[in-house]
Amino acid sequence: DVYGKTSAQTGDLTKKVHDMGIDLTNKVDEVRVLAPGQALLANGTFTVSYSKNPNVKPGDTLTGNWMRVLVKEGSDWKIAAQSLTRQAPPSATVGSSSTSK
Repeated sequence: DVYGKTSAQTGDLTKKVHDMGIDLTNKVDEVRVLAPGQALLANGTFTVSYSKNPNVKPGDTLTGNWMRVLVKEGSDWKIAAQSLTRQAPPSATVGSSSTSK
């Protein structure tokens, strides 16, 4: 997980998500150096769809933004913190309800 810990729950959750037929894409929009050679802030967008998730219709795509703080441990970069924010689907109304005369 993002805290560098491994648990049976993490493995079970990962298996459950894969069993739902996840299709995940992450796009990196920006990487900023917080402390040279020590810490980075990265952010971007994601899209996710499932082929067998009972809570999501097949073909529906969920979108959102992600942010991660990465720190260097030895020669490896580790995720120290992350945030995922799902974007709301577009509203059903299109255009304006006002009229001009």
